[in-house]
Amino acid sequence: MEMVRIEAGTFSMGQAEAPLPQSLTDVFEHDGHRRIYVPANGDFDERPGHEVTISRPYYMGSTEVTNRQYEMFDPLHLYKRGKDGFSIDSDEAVVFVSWEEASAFCAWLSEREDIPYRVPTEAEGEYACRAGT
Repeated sequence: MEMVRIEAGTFSMGQAEAPLPQSLTDVFEHDGHRRIYVPANGDFDERPGHEVTISRPYYMGSTEVTNRQYEMFDPLHLYKRGKDGFSIDSDEAVVFVSWEEASAFCAWLSEREDIPYRVPTEAEGEYACRAGT
């Protein structure tokens, strides 16, 4: 896996406090499934915004884990491809993987490559996605 170094730093995690319109919090039915809108400016559990400090540099994959990569660890995951129209091709990001499954993949990859891998924390993931902003 190709990794990139993320430098330590401080950022504002989450979203600034703002009330959600009722239309975004209403549950509705679609195709026999209960749904809820997710607002474009973040979900309710991303509030209030707060300052977070990442105290040490860390490494993160330069891309998402693909179906091809994940299925080397769990070949049966192939049968989840295309579920609900998501992630059909081998080079698309793997989806429908729990935190426990992602951790098991990291443990497998660590043993295979003799390099320690782990699932990033929520703060590390958001910091990397924001490119330190």
